[in-house]
Amino acid sequence: MSKSKDHYFLYSDEFLDNEEAEYRIEDWLPKDGVSVLYAPKDHFKSFLAIDWALCIATGIPWKGFEVEQGAVLYIAGEGNYGLRKRVRAWALYNKQELDKIPIAISKNAISILKESVVEEWLEHVDFAVERFKQPLGLIVIDTLASSMGAGDENSPTDMAEFLNVLKTKFKARYDCTVLVVHHTGKDRTKGARGGSSIEGNAECVYEISRVKHTKDELEENDEEPSKKTIRLSCKHIKDAEPPKPIELKSVVQELGYTNKYGKQVTSLVLELTFSIIELKVLELTRANMSQRDIAKHISNDTKTYTQTQIKRIQDKFREKGLLEPDKPGRKKKNEENQEEPIVL
Repeated sequence: MSKSKDHYFLYSDEFLDNEEAEYRIEDWLPKDGVSVLYAPKDHFKSFLAIDWALCIATGIPWKGFEVEQGAVLYIAGEGNYGLRKRVRAWALYNKQELDKIPIAISKNAISILKESVVEEWLEHVDFAVERFKQPLGLIVIDTLASSMGAGDENSPTDMAEFLNVLKTKFKARYDCTVLVVHHTGKDRTKGARGGSSIEGNAECVYEISRVKHTKDELEENDEEPSKKTIRLSCKHIKDAEPPKPIELKSVVQELGYTNKYGKQVTSLVLELTFSIIELKVLELTRANMSQRDIAKHISNDTKTYTQTQIKRIQDKFREKGLLEPDKPGRKKKNEENQEEPIVL
């Protein structure tokens, strides 16, 4: 059977190439389709969206995960000034030259369900792509509510049409990733507004929640940690294994200038609550590697780790519910004896 040039069907002889899911952010943000990030108010939704957007725009890894670089358009329905501050804070924190980053933030909201409005916006997006002199990697819609116009978030028909317009008018036209920032409903336990309509039409759905801290952590911090620590979870992803949850905390970043009252202007950025080494231990533990093998794997010429140190790190993750509880009396064969020195 010869290869077809049919634009409507893909034939069996075209299935033979080995294919795997492609990501804009490794394991987290698929390149294809439209993804949705949701959380209640004041859960750092826009901070995370900015973090993802700027990592994509600059091509630097996001919290250790590789990214595919591309220009970014951030269509904001509100808080334009606050977003500009967050972009500046991110650039300073990550030591990036702000004016060299290929990102633009809209001055107004968009009404996705109005065809005439969308057609007008596409002209401006075309202009932005031309100015960037590079393809778009990501379009962020923040938030769904401010971009829906007269549509009803709780209507399955309106929600399906909203996501379909993003797929057919934006994703397909620019071959880019689309991320929608969204709110939960009044009952947070039921997830995002629109519920099943979103999961049925989105490529990937993420939830941000507050982190429950241990008593020791609460005593060690002057400020309530739950006010600034979040957990990002993948609630739904099509045709791929969802990534494991990750915890992030907000830290203050000075912007390098003062306001008219003489006070330093600041914003927030998100960083990992765990070190890169701790996250590596988490990854290797989930891959069923023994404590001894983990210690050997992460040790190097300047730092040697012991099985006891690995266990402490694992216990930390178990307390937070990121690892299954350790079953009493269960030990792998190579951990039955007392700790042995790691030979590099």
